[in-house]
Amino acid sequence: MRIRVDNIPEKGKPIEESIDAAAAALDIPGYSLVEPLAFAGRAVRTAEDVHVYGRLEGALESQCGRCLNSFRLPLDLTLEVVFAPREESAGEESEDLELGPETSYYCGDSIELLREIKELILVNLPIKPVCRADCKGLCPQCGADLNTSPCRCEQSKGPSPFDKLRDLKFKLEGK
Repeated sequence: MRIRVDNIPEKGKPIEESIDAAAAALDIPGYSLVEPLAFAGRAVRTAEDVHVYGRLEGALESQCGRCLNSFRLPLDLTLEVVFAPREESAGEESEDLELGPETSYYCGDSIELLREIKELILVNLPIKPVCRADCKGLCPQCGADLNTSPCRCEQSKGPSPFDKLRDLKFKLEGK
């Protein structure tokens, strides 16, 4: 998803793009792109910098960390990035400059926005995806999905790992 800097008029340029799975190339373990992502926003050029802001919508498919069922994870993210020019002869060393978290570089006369979109998605993914907040998960003994039916395992209360501490507390208190 390229934006040509010299094609951005003074009042800005609207951006509307659809990003399919092949173009996005999201190589994120446990996640796959369900539908094309839609980006709608605007690019505004100042003296040298280009401000790009917009909204990314779509969905990813993932597997619940509790019940292991596949579910759809909707995306509705806001992108705000300032692109500063960088000389093509300047190496990666110049990226060490502290410009801020929403600042990136562009070389030449075009900006590649896909890298920023991938980064936005990665930063906003949950560490442990769950299909819903009240997901009960699987039975640790038989593996039954506790969301669909109660488990028929005998729920024996084994010894608690805290029984020894309780006994020690009573011993120390002299009871």
